Amino acid sequence: MSKFLKIDCTPTSKNPCSPTKLLRNLKRIWLEEIGEEISDEQAMELGLNLLSIFDAVYRPIKKEWLEEILKRRKKEMEQKTNRIKI
Repeated sequence: MSKFLKIDCTPTSKNPCSPTKLLRNLKRIWLEEIGEEISDEQAMELGLNLLSIFDAVYRPIKKEWLEEILKRRKKEMEQKTNRIKI
């Protein structure tokens, strides 16, 4: 399991994380990955920036869309395989 996913902080978890615990974990990860200690204020800013990026990028995909994408990829792979055989 990834060190980034050590705790379940979802609202439905048995022990939702406090903001303090989330900041502490972000600071720990930053120290392990970057090698620098950061303040609570810096961690808060970085965390908010990260959440903003996820909000802008992440969009759930409908099951139908996923199935269509997988069908298309399978068809493309079959076509490539057929070209190699010829």
